Amino acid sequence: MKRVLKVLLAGMFAAGSIAVCAVAYGKFSDSVTVTNHISTGDINISLKELEKKNGREIVYQDNKTILPGDKISKIPRITNQSEPCWIRVKITYTDNLENRKGLDDSNLTGMSKYWIKKGKYFYCTRKLEQGDSIDVFTGISVPEEWEQPYQEKKLGITIVVVTHQMEVVRQICDTISILENGKISASGNVKEIFLKKPQALLGLLGKDYSYAEIPGIVFTLLLSRSEMNVIPEICNRFDAKIITTENREYKEENYTEITYSILPEKYTDVKIFLDEHKIMWNLDKEVK
Repeated sequence: MKRVLKVLLAGMFAAGSIAVCAVAYGKFSDSVTVTNHISTGDINISLKELEKKNGREIVYQDNKTILPGDKISKIPRITNQSEPCWIRVKITYTDNLENRKGLDDSNLTGMSKYWIKKGKYFYCTRKLEQGDSIDVFTGISVPEEWEQPYQEKKLGITIVVVTHQMEVVRQICDTISILENGKISASGNVKEIFLKKPQALLGLLGKDYSYAEIPGIVFTLLLSRSEMNVIPEICNRFDAKIITTENREYKEENYTEITYSILPEKYTDVKIFLDEHKIMWNLDKEVK
């Protein structure tokens, strides 16, 4: 009798390489790499991970209970939002199977005739026009030999996309590493990196966030909708002044980025308050 398995097939991940000298990659746990060949112009690619359930497509759901030999619906879909482009995909497999056999290309199902493998890459031989989509594959076949030792093991796929649009990185990445001259100059959670705004990122954004002329200490919060109630409390309790507010979207979730200035003597109390409320924040300028 086949044993029931609960295997985590990790979500699809993405990243972008931006500009000429700096490249940003976003990634998750395992690896599929999608690279756009066009290096100039307005390139904007979106990624979604779907599955078919009861005859219709829905957002892919993790933590499935499966049987050895099952076929899982899992559809990484690339959509071109702007200029025509070409796509290539490098698929690698990482897992925590402790020397047991994991997934390989033979376990992927539903790859269209447009994907041709040469060397380490699958090349899409069809140019994606604006609005065109293509699925990397449509399913994963679970090996027959996967029985009890594979229980609760982690497997998954990561997709990396080359783009000149920083908003694409915000919306499809979980982590980001920014490379300059072949070296990583900034790396971490996408929301944290965009909140901290290291110099390497400012070059890609084409903006200057300088608070040298603002008196006092300057700090920025990234607030979800459920955290918006802290805005007036910070103003009233710590006599904080709002400098800027900007709406941000990360992976289809709305956030507000709000920058305050406060007197230096209020900083310790504000820090304690933000940490207690588990608010994501960054110290932009301190008074020494």
